[in-house]
Amino acid sequence: ILAGFVEPGESAEQAVAREVLEETGIRVGQVRYLASQPWPMPHSLMLGFTAQAPGGQEIRVDEDEIAEAGWYSREDIRASMVSGTLLLPPPVTTLRRPRLGVSPGATRGHCVAVAAGLSPAQ
Repeated sequence: ILAGFVEPGESAEQAVAREVLEETGIRVGQVRYLASQPWPMPHSLMLGFTAQAPGGQEIRVDEDEIAEAGWYSREDIRASMVSGTLLLPPPVTTLRRPRLGVSPGATRGHCVAVAAGLSPAQ
């Protein structure tokens, strides 16, 4: 899960692709909107997206932006939830929306969630 802000002149989908590239070195496409939720910062909204990354790319973490990044299957996520090594946000959040399939019972495919915050130019 990555987060960032939409820059002036770019779409939310462009912001997702830019933030993923900046923070992980991964190029993504097929960015798809999933859901939104209120965000506790003034004049902001959290938007949830999925995106697909072509294979063969190496993750390069920008340590000024994020602590770690990796590829995780739904099985990995489920096993981590069961073992208690991964705690997800409450079910009402964008990450836990049913379309993402992040739940202890999810079994197919992979899950990538990317969030972009919208905030008016100041």
